[in-house]
This record gives sequence, C-alpha cells and structure tokens, in this order.
Amino acid sequence: TFEFTVNYICKKITEDEVSVDFLKKNFDVDSKDAFFDYAKKKLQEKNKSDKESETRKLVEKAVEDASKVNSYPKGLISQRLSNYKTQYQKQYFTEGMTWDDFYKKYGVTEKEFNSQVESVVKENIKTELVFQAIAEKENITVDKSGFTTFVQGLMSSNGDSSEKSLYLRYGSTEAQGKNYIETIYLVNRALEFCTDNATVNPKS
Repeated sequence: TFEFTVNYICKKITEDEVSVDFLKKNFDVDSKDAFFDYAKKKLQEKNKSDKESETRKLVEKAVEDASKVNSYPKGLISQRLSNYKTQYQKQYFTEGMTWDDFYKKYGVTEKEFNSQVESVVKENIKTELVFQAIAEKENITVDKSGFTTFVQGLMSSNGDSSEKSLYLRYGSTEAQGKNYIETIYLVNRALEFCTDNATVNPKS
C-alpha cells in the first residue's frame, strides 16, 4: 500500500481568467500589458544566460582539447586527493561512519573510489593549469575587489558565515583553501577572457 499527498494540480488558464489583482500580488505589475513586458524580459534574460553558459562550455572544452599538460606540480595531486576525501567526509559521512562503511554503502571498493577521485582531480587540475597559463600570458591577475565579490558569492551560496569557514571548506588549512579559491577565481577570469575573444559558430 502506498500513500502520497497531492500538493497541487496545475490547470491551464487563459488570459481572460487572470485578474490584475493576481498579477499584482504575484508579479508586482499593475496591468496585463506590464506582465507581458515582464515575461518577455525574463525570457530574453534566460535565453541570453543560457547562450552565454553554452558558449562558455564550448570555449572551455575547445581550449582544453587543444592543450596538453605534460606534468603536474609535485605533491599537488596527493594534496587535492586528501582535500577531496576530507570534503566527502564532511558532506556524506554520518556520525561514527568509517570509510569501509562508506564504500559498502555506495557499492565500491577503496581502489575503485580512489581511482574515480584521482581521475576527477587530475581533470580539474588540468583545467586550472591550462587557464593559469593563459592568465599569465595575458597578464590576468587576482584583483582584490573582484576576488572579494567572488568570495562573498561563494559564502552566500555555501551558507558560510565567515571567510575562514569558507576557506576550510576548500582546504585542509585556511591558507590552503584561500589559495585554491584564488586559483578558481583566476581560472574563471581567464576563461571569461577566452570566451569574450572567441568566435563561436552557431549550430546548424
């Protein structure tokens, strides 16, 4: 026997059935014409955002596909692996849970999990190294104002009450976490530079 609760049922309505009071209450507009303008603007904004996001992904992939990383900085992979697993513990482990419990719960062996994590870490580091090289070539740096705004955005989205708690979320130490976030910010700036200067042919 299954029980479920129906929260609401959607019903298609026509323009004539929508009152101005409803529009004012839900969309803060005073007329149907104003609502249509509002809806059009929101749709245009979404289309623009979707297009920019898609372009960014295409540029990132194109740059990475055209780049080759011959070696990784000594100790960086092991450091990131450690940080990655620490974050897993913070996010997915319940009190008293061990790694053996975790592997059993998700049906993987320690070797399989470590291999998956290492693959993700190496791919992330490759992205960072490629765009760090571009940043260096184009004299793109971590500007204080932009970085502060970037950090505040991360704090808001992650629910961190202080920069320290944010940095410790991304590293084993505060300094390590800050350094990582600075790297991500620099990578984003370099990717933005590439996107702004790229010629992307639309799909046929």
